[in-house]
Amino acid sequence: MSVALCTYQGERWLPDFLDGIRAQTRPPDELVVSDDGSTDATRALVEAFAGDAPFPVRRSTTPRRLGSTFNFAEAFGRCAGDLIAPADQDDVWAPAKLERLVEEMTRRDLDVAFSDGGVIDDEGRALPTSLWAGVGFDAGEQRAFARDPLGLLLRRSVVTGAAMMFRAAHLPRLLPFPEALNGEASLMLQDRWIAIVLAAVGRVGTVPDPLIDFRRHAGQQTGLRDPLTGAEVAHQLRRTTQSSAAGLLTRADQLDAVLERVGSDGHDGATERIAAAVAHLRRRAALPGPRPARVPAVLGEWLGGRYRRYSGGLRSAVADLARPADRPGAG
Repeated sequence: MSVALCTYQGERWLPDFLDGIRAQTRPPDELVVSDDGSTDATRALVEAFAGDAPFPVRRSTTPRRLGSTFNFAEAFGRCAGDLIAPADQDDVWAPAKLERLVEEMTRRDLDVAFSDGGVIDDEGRALPTSLWAGVGFDAGEQRAFARDPLGLLLRRSVVTGAAMMFRAAHLPRLLPFPEALNGEASLMLQDRWIAIVLAAVGRVGTVPDPLIDFRRHAGQQTGLRDPLTGAEVAHQLRRTTQSSAAGLLTRADQLDAVLERVGSDGHDGATERIAAAVAHLRRRAALPGPRPARVPAVLGEWLGGRYRRYSGGLRSAVADLARPADRPGAG
């Protein structure tokens, strides 16, 4: 089993992560570190850790800046284990993280599993929320996910990469990452890509244990939702109505890439559902400029249930109707 750690300018957070992986009750068989050109003490910290780590530490540096998502592709491609646990440099792992994930992957014959976690601030202080609460993955959504993982993942991501483990046997399907993950206004990172591809062909499971402390700070690439106060709902609606069609088209391109990788191996109906999501997103991106002219198309998507199945439901439909005429597309 391999841990794939991507680093970049991580000297502030890395010692806490390395302490956590050293304390694992089920140590990894290897730690694979891909550094994306750090100029601080990150690589020195990893070098020092490798000197007395209780498992091999394989280190490499990217020849040019790749960004987090494509740096993970580099790390995954260097992993030798049958299971891979992605790792973020700024989180802290519970001692039983790897043991519990391996246990659940084995017992339930899963292709990918992901856990809940706590949330900490930049100083390591616990915040009054959880990882799943922060992404809106409540009890109702957990039950829905258990019945139909692909259905929820077609709408949005609920999987945090640092809380994930997946089978390395799927790497030929997952790699290389499609260029669409670098698309304009992209919201799909490596964790959603892995989860949605494997949900279409394999078995995805949740582990409710809080197995990581997710660090929330200003410099991170992704974060958690703010509480949905009235002001926050209004802010989200304004942001959605003012975004361009690029985001929708990027999402459609990404799902097209999922279709290509799934091929004929998907669960019954999986490719048809993904294709329907792609068509819905492209229709949203192509809505006419004048607001009254959008009504028939939006109403058709709404009555067909596609806003609920493939977008943000009523919020997305309202956004499509409300966006300014001189701003094509919606989020």
